[in-house]
Amino acid sequence: MVYLQDLINGILHGGIYALGALSFALIWGVMNIINLAHGSFIMLGAYTTLLLFKYLHVDPFISIPIVFVIFFILGYFIQKGVLNRMLKASMLMTLLITFGIDYVLTNGARLIFTADTQGITTSYSGYSFALGNFIRLPLVKFSALLVAILLAFLLNLFMNRTKLGHQITATSQDHEAAQLYGVNLKTIYAIVFGIGIGLAGVAGAMYGTMFPFNPSIGSGLTIKTFIVIVLGGLGNMYGALFGGLLLGIVEAIASHFNAGYADVVSFIIFVLVLIIRPRGIAGKESAA
Repeated sequence: MVYLQDLINGILHGGIYALGALSFALIWGVMNIINLAHGSFIMLGAYTTLLLFKYLHVDPFISIPIVFVIFFILGYFIQKGVLNRMLKASMLMTLLITFGIDYVLTNGARLIFTADTQGITTSYSGYSFALGNFIRLPLVKFSALLVAILLAFLLNLFMNRTKLGHQITATSQDHEAAQLYGVNLKTIYAIVFGIGIGLAGVAGAMYGTMFPFNPSIGSGLTIKTFIVIVLGGLGNMYGALFGGLLLGIVEAIASHFNAGYADVVSFIIFVLVLIIRPRGIAGKESAA
């Protein structure tokens, strides 16, 4: 029963990883940018949700669309004002730019919010469902998992059923061909980055309801989302969901033996997947 509880905790924890990775994968897959500031946007999403809850009394789950819109606008203008100027730059240059953005966001958060650890505690934070006599299902973590699944479904629907989604998909497959068919690459990139950062903000909203946070958590979250993408496979929305759940389960089981094992085991699996199946466990086969 103890291991079953670990399994459930891992699945629920993996929902946050999946939500963060979903947005990371979108930006990387379409724009070929590895956003080193991704975890810091998640961190800012947690602080934004805290402010809405503390000063405006907006429930964290009700604040999801508000947070998404705020971070979509933020991401859109960062892409328009900064990253669009580097479209033809090397991968190293984009890494340096996103690292600089991460540095600004992290230290700006320290100045505004201080380095103190904070959290979002609601009236239902400690509530859980009983499954039998031994298994508990925390309401907040379960709700966060449902949000991750719903957003993965909606994003997949958007990409496959809308004209804008088709343009984004075409851009991710062949930038030059998409441009020849009249797609405005700079606008598409700005929208994609906006959606990606919007989803990162939502991931931060969910993270803040589940775990304590401070301005320094960003780098660790970026690494975790990168591992999830490698596990699930780039270019697969549901692969990000699968990879997040898998990482959550692995870490929960490893933590049962020793809290320090979680990171070690996750990195070992990360390296093994890179060696054995670089496309990711749920990644698609390349066309012959």
